[in-house]
Amino acid sequence: MQFGVLFPEDLRATFDPGVVRDFVQAFDGAGFRFITFPDHVVGTPPGDREVVRNAAVVRADAPPAQGNYTHERAVHEPFILSAYVFALTEQIHCFTSILILAQRQAALVAKQAAELAVISGGRFSLGVGVGYQPWEFEALGVPYEDRGARYEEQLQVIKRLWADPLVTVEGRFHALNNVGINPRPPGGHIPLWMGGGGAADPVGVRAPARRVLDRIGRHADGWIIVASSFNDFLERRDIIRKAAKDSGRDPAKIGILHEFTIGAREVGQEVAYVKRWEESGITHARLAVAPRLGSSLEARLRALSEFRRAYEDA
Repeated sequence: MQFGVLFPEDLRATFDPGVVRDFVQAFDGAGFRFITFPDHVVGTPPGDREVVRNAAVVRADAPPAQGNYTHERAVHEPFILSAYVFALTEQIHCFTSILILAQRQAALVAKQAAELAVISGGRFSLGVGVGYQPWEFEALGVPYEDRGARYEEQLQVIKRLWADPLVTVEGRFHALNNVGINPRPPGGHIPLWMGGGGAADPVGVRAPARRVLDRIGRHADGWIIVASSFNDFLERRDIIRKAAKDSGRDPAKIGILHEFTIGAREVGQEVAYVKRWEESGITHARLAVAPRLGSSLEARLRALSEFRRAYEDA
């Protein structure tokens, strides 16, 4: 299993490039394999604003646990930040986790991701999702209601642009007439990870979540778990694996990334907890540090390095 780190909330709020440099170089030097960057283009003010789209009400004052990003929460642009990280490091791999693909142009994303794969020597993975904040789509001039169908078509367009010198597509949302991107990524492929599938649901996996999980099984190189209890994860994992098998793909080749917070338990308990997930299919462990262990770079690096050593010795 590979160990990586989440680009922490407090670093998102800093505009000192030296602070970012020190963080990524420290974790690169310590042997962590990857770092993940979130994505939001715009935020809305906190408060009682409601945005209604497609008969659904999305409250702008939803708590952070529901993933709401206001204009007060800084989020760096993940492609540009990844390029900066690649210039400063030698080994660490960058993930977008997750890029809101449905509000962007597929050909442009394919080009940007390919460029990152080239300049990094293949140290880039594109993690994507559909998106859930209507005001972001509105600000970017993209319809919110049909984002799922557009996203499905985008996945196919992007993979073809990576793989083929020239591409022709006549779809519902895309019209490409014998065009190609150059450079293309090494080997004509970039690991494509997908987020989603929903959190724990006491009545089982609902139809919208099943569609997301089925899409992951058919298209993705990896699944980024958004939120899940262990039993909920097992159910959703099996849906993905069945969709992969039904599509003629090898389910064992689909990676799974899950986040763990270090410091919530005694080290031995944490090791046993993460081992349980690994035995059930987790391939990438994204680690965060509980606030009680300290917020300095040194405290974070010490806590995560101690956990990793204990895990490897177990």
